[in-house]
Amino acid sequence: MKKRVLTFLFLMFGIFFTNSVLAQCTPADSISCPDPENNGQVCPDSLDVAYKGEYYEQVFSILPPYETTGIVFTIHHLHLVDVGNLPESITWVSNTEDNDFYPGTYYCVLMSGTPADTGTYPLHIEVEVFGELNGTPVSMGTVTDSVSLSLVVEESNGVANLFVRNSRMKLWPNPFINKTNISYRSPEPGQVQVVVSSLQGKELESCFYTVEAGENKLLVNLEQLAQGHYVITLVTSSGRISDIAVKTR
Repeated sequence: MKKRVLTFLFLMFGIFFTNSVLAQCTPADSISCPDPENNGQVCPDSLDVAYKGEYYEQVFSILPPYETTGIVFTIHHLHLVDVGNLPESITWVSNTEDNDFYPGTYYCVLMSGTPADTGTYPLHIEVEVFGELNGTPVSMGTVTDSVSLSLVVEESNGVANLFVRNSRMKLWPNPFINKTNISYRSPEPGQVQVVVSSLQGKELESCFYTVEAGENKLLVNLEQLAQGHYVITLVTSSGRISDIAVKTR
């Protein structure tokens, strides 16, 4: 997947830049967010869609570059001032107490909340850039990137009260014959529970899995169940994620 490259836009200097409680998020790494040109990254390339009236979580990662482009100087660190233009009730927090990001290290920002209105919201990521002068950090100004990432909020498809859509969990194949997989992006290592229920809410199966931070594939064997529709719920430390699975012949 194409990764978004950080460029620096300092209008006051003629240089270009495009882009307490710790966040419960895990930053990307060089595998999931490579930086082949060594000029910084923002990952992922696009944000998951949010749905009106439904709880939403999204993590994006920032890898600061070592130098600016244009008039080159060494970056000491970036200070994340704000992630603005978010839907009302969506808040953000980074995984550092001071919101300072240093070159060569991946950091993450967790956005969460329940949006009340639909629309497209280009994020206004405001960053203060500190250059290095004789080993001392010196503020080079504050800039805002408002074009890299946008949060789209759509209307619910009518089952918002029953199922929480969260792209950290995906079922495949679906429909399935006997077995299906859960692709789950976990923010941290730990244990999760998979609960299989009827559409009426009766629990039919339950199993625990150990997950690692990042992408996980959980195999769910449902060959003992009859054909039909089932609710598969992933119970994590931060909540429940559910979707409907269809078993066929």
